[in-house]
Amino acid sequence: MQIMIKSLLEDLNKYVKAMQENSEKAKQFSDLFRENYMSLKEEQQLDDFYERLWSEFSSDPKIFTLILSIIYDVVRDDRSLCEIFYLLQHSDMDLLTQIYIRDQLETCIFRNSNLSRNYRNRRNLHKQLLTKLENLIDVNLDYKPYKFRNKKRIVLTICQLLGDSHAPTRVLKEICYILQNKFHYEVLVIVAIDDMYDGDLSSIWYHPAISFYNENYNGSFTVKYKEEKINGFQFIMNHRNLGIIKKLINIICNYNPAFIWHMGNRCLFADLFRKYTTVMAMPFTDGYTISEAQIMCTYLNSHSDEIKDMEAYLGETGQKPLQYDLRLPLTPSMKTYHRKDFNIDDKDFVITVVGNRLDIEVNNEFKQLLRKILKNSSRISIAFVGIFESYPSFVNEDEIFSTRTKFLGYQEDLIGVLGIMDLFLNPPRQGGGGGAVYSLYNGVPVVTLNYCDVANSLEPEDTCNSIQEMFELIQKYFYDKEFYQKQSVKALEIRKKRGLDVFFNNTKTMLEEAVELFE
Repeated sequence: MQIMIKSLLEDLNKYVKAMQENSEKAKQFSDLFRENYMSLKEEQQLDDFYERLWSEFSSDPKIFTLILSIIYDVVRDDRSLCEIFYLLQHSDMDLLTQIYIRDQLETCIFRNSNLSRNYRNRRNLHKQLLTKLENLIDVNLDYKPYKFRNKKRIVLTICQLLGDSHAPTRVLKEICYILQNKFHYEVLVIVAIDDMYDGDLSSIWYHPAISFYNENYNGSFTVKYKEEKINGFQFIMNHRNLGIIKKLINIICNYNPAFIWHMGNRCLFADLFRKYTTVMAMPFTDGYTISEAQIMCTYLNSHSDEIKDMEAYLGETGQKPLQYDLRLPLTPSMKTYHRKDFNIDDKDFVITVVGNRLDIEVNNEFKQLLRKILKNSSRISIAFVGIFESYPSFVNEDEIFSTRTKFLGYQEDLIGVLGIMDLFLNPPRQGGGGGAVYSLYNGVPVVTLNYCDVANSLEPEDTCNSIQEMFELIQKYFYDKEFYQKQSVKALEIRKKRGLDVFFNNTKTMLEEAVELFE
């Protein structure tokens, strides 16, 4: 066994060297490492392999992190990510390096790693990092009870503000609009870009994710949405801007809002305010975010086992859960699209896969499902919509992909384009909720697993427990015309739930319930 472990480490070393030299042999070494790694896993010998890694590299946690991230990149086994989690919690690394590595881990989790079920571990790490940041910034302010706050001011925080086609940005702007236009709140938006990326840190994670943000918003900004102006401030949270964080805390506390409403994923900056005022944290994905906020709000709740575990943990911490029945109004397309516009045959049964991370989400498991679907009938075709830079190499993998799939690119008018499809297929992932809602609005049924954002738009009986169930449901949609028609009519019911009056009433109810939790 020791010989096999040594051989595996040598394979990894060869792969890294081949990548550094941009050698054509890189794929060969990658495949060899993956094959040998999976053999160790099948023989339940991975403990020995990782113990060997710990004994050789734990004295240099940055190098060890890099090695573990390479392993994850090659084999996509969550065990390597678990080891990084443990390393983060038990090694002596500086705070900003820890934040950078944690952000890379969370990106892997969002991209459909099973590690996302380990909510407690992620919360513990977040609290550890938050405590370190508080000690580093050292702000000395008293907590202000709700009765002494300005009841008509709200501060919204978010980690990324992009264009209106970016679903989280649109959600934030819609909420800003209704808070200002209908409820007459004074709203201030703080965009805290969690970006620790620099030349040194980039060398401790293989193929690191990079934060995207609009530099035009840096500093004070004003954006117009509908007839409302949204005022805000954007800053980059890195080692150069710790002083800005301290100033912003003082400015916002003097602004004295009724509460801080954080939207999105984990945000250390937003959580800093929990000692001075009430913080409500709400993710854009299924369940609850990683936060120490007093109020944990959710508008996507699939009631999966993962979510139940989250809710149990909130009970242990004393955090108060709050359900927001958020139903944003939908604007129909002003244009009617036809299949001939995209060179799609009218006789085909077209299944669409939509996303801006298709390079990652169309993984080997999902490719196997697509092959199985396409082999089922020559009338079935797949249309990808979004960002799929690796599509040229994807079609070269299999003749059936090159002849029976199309890539329509990024479509600004997504709600209109999805009207020409027959079925919306959601890959195993957390996101995809916006595209699914647009499909349902067009009467296009949706096929998805039951533990993601998309599942929140469907009845439980219309979701799937496994990839195999997804395949079987697609077959039923294809062969059973009566069933398809019934589900198409059912899909159209979403239109009744997406009016401005519903949005207003549900937001009013949520705000009233939130205030009760403040007092």
